[in-house]
Amino acid sequence: MGSLPGAVKIDSPPYFLGGARKAFTAPARLLFDPCCLIPGARGRGILRYGGVGMSGSSAHRPAALPLRLSAFYFSHFVLIGIALPYWPVWLQGRGLGAVEIAVILSVGRWISAGTTPAIAQLADRRGELKILLMVLAAGVLACYTANHFAHSFWPLLAIAACTAVCMSAMMPVIESLTMLHAARGQVDYGRVRVWGSISFILATLAGGEILGAWHADAILWAIVASSAVTILAAACLPDTRSELAARRRGAFLQLARHRVMLLFLAAVGFLAGSHAALYAFGTIHWRAAGIGDRVIGMLWAEGVIAEILLFLVGGAFMRRVRPSDALLLAAAGGVVRWIVLALSTDPWALFAVQWLHALTFGAAHLGGMAFVARAAPAGFSATVQSLYAALGMGAASALAILLVGPVYAAFGGGAFYFMAALSLLGGVAALMLRRGWDGRRIELPTSGS
Repeated sequence: MGSLPGAVKIDSPPYFLGGARKAFTAPARLLFDPCCLIPGARGRGILRYGGVGMSGSSAHRPAALPLRLSAFYFSHFVLIGIALPYWPVWLQGRGLGAVEIAVILSVGRWISAGTTPAIAQLADRRGELKILLMVLAAGVLACYTANHFAHSFWPLLAIAACTAVCMSAMMPVIESLTMLHAARGQVDYGRVRVWGSISFILATLAGGEILGAWHADAILWAIVASSAVTILAAACLPDTRSELAARRRGAFLQLARHRVMLLFLAAVGFLAGSHAALYAFGTIHWRAAGIGDRVIGMLWAEGVIAEILLFLVGGAFMRRVRPSDALLLAAAGGVVRWIVLALSTDPWALFAVQWLHALTFGAAHLGGMAFVARAAPAGFSATVQSLYAALGMGAASALAILLVGPVYAAFGGGAFYFMAALSLLGGVAALMLRRGWDGRRIELPTSGS
């Protein structure tokens, strides 16, 4: 097979880790790369080209690369698909009220707003994404297991804070890893990411069955089991090394306060926050209206099926629209979706608008990822991903969940009107981004302030 364009170096085993050569024994290799046992997925050495490393075997067997990335998304979103709709029910089973649930769900997002960018900067500076994901996945497993021993608000709050440190940082790192390969044409981002959506559907359906058949504690142990599988999936990832970011003093602050970045974060923040009532109280609200757990699982699944269909054509979709246009579509869909959810709990009405998740989340996410790919300065992909995840989605969602708790306690389904207003504000910010960004990379000064 001919050499790849820009290929400059192949490092044969033993592996290189953190710039220092470390010889791994066979048992150690199985620990850090168990997929070496899978034909076509052996991680031999590091091939560097274009400033980015990828496993040498993946260069020769490209089919292995999307498989290994997709496996991580699949396992990780099983966890999310159980936790997102059903974790509030588990907290309710611990005797917590609406306001306490809202505080616990939001505190982790507040903490992640500070910790996720720091972890992402570490990823950009070290370039060792696989090991970092393994450590984060192990932390998630330990934290969720600890919930079994907590029976009151304050211990659960402390565990939620610790969980957020690990959980929230995983998506920016895996998204950065996937986008590194997508930018070089080795994978189609949408076709890899779609496996996370598929597993989310399966998990939400399974979660509804679990909740209907067993005590709410079964939800906790399903999450623990999926966390363990995620560690194995992380170990099977290619040992890709990202381009190392130059150490620029104040670079993070320069990015965070750049006008284009601020407009982007405002748009995605309002759009992500508009899901707060659904994510925090959707299942509780529908159960209170007499809708069965199986139907609720189907409602969650319908939204993600719509998201999957959009992701399958995501590449073609984003070639035809600007990132800001995708955000505008998300805002329009959100206004319609949340008003209907405020007006009705009739299952047919809910089924009629749940497909709008393809816009409110799917289009917003594709637009956000396209913005990151086009706007991130060289070597700062994970950092910009973390700003998107921690501030644009995490902190904004945290504030929205914190605010929607008392609103839902007072007005019930009327809280969804508040979500429609947030979607409208997201649309205004997206329109300003459309007018204020030329589609090029953000340029940082050569020396920080």
